[in-house]
Amino acid sequence: MAQINNKEVMQKLAETANIQIAKESIPNQLAEKIVPTFECNPNLLRKNIVLGAASSAATGSITALTTEPTKKTFLTGIHFSFIKDATCDIATGAINILFWPKGKAAVNAIGLAVISLTAQNQEFDFSFKDPIELEAGKQVSCAVSYAAGVMSRCLTAIGYVEEAT
Repeated sequence: MAQINNKEVMQKLAETANIQIAKESIPNQLAEKIVPTFECNPNLLRKNIVLGAASSAATGSITALTTEPTKKTFLTGIHFSFIKDATCDIATGAINILFWPKGKAAVNAIGLAVISLTAQNQEFDFSFKDPIELEAGKQVSCAVSYAAGVMSRCLTAIGYVEEAT
């Protein structure tokens, strides 16, 4: 049997198992039926979720997410797709997806080239190597401007939210 010699592990075992130290002794050996487990690094155990999504076929802006002012929001990925017909006269020549990292100005995360008066479709998935903390009360959005034709866009923000400390 393996002997537990680490005082912190013994204390964590007692707390987690609700052992009353005054009445019971803390097991100090690992037997076949005693397998303690601990959350070693909570930063590695975050689960990504869809934080928000938006779609529109109208000219203008779509906002997939507005971060909560009292929580920490981390962006880990973006999904974007669009389809447009040959009569769409998008004047900017690009679709830009913007977000606000904490303490910084807006960042153009993705810029997609668009050809005016040409049928076109594209889908894009992007995962960030490291989570990006977003500024509280700001958006993940994209905007386009056109006067004629049809363009349908879908934007999804992926990440996780933590309680502010």
